[in-house]
Amino acid sequence: AEAESGVQIAKRIIQQPDPFIALLNYRATPITTTGLSPAQQLMGRSIRTTLPVLQQNLDPKLPDLYKVRKQDHKITRSGQECYYFFEILGKMFAHYS
Repeated sequence: AEAESGVQIAKRIIQQPDPFIALLNYRATPITTTGLSPAQQLMGRSIRTTLPVLQQNLDPKLPDLYKVRKQDHKITRSGQECYYFFEILGKMFAHYS
């Protein structure tokens, strides 16, 4: 599911009138699971976009990797639990319905 989502995002970026600006905006947009943008995770700071930004927001601040990993693990774990519940248990109890 993540691979298909990545392909759809890439297709949307390529179809934009200016794909470089679209890619820049994608890299600057925070991801909901971690609360950090891909640029923040990679470089430890926000990147300069076409929107005006305060200089202090561009200063490097490394994210707390423990919190990021914990949040990502929690989201991934809940996805695995949902898969187990609906797929595995659903198959086990399918003959009862």
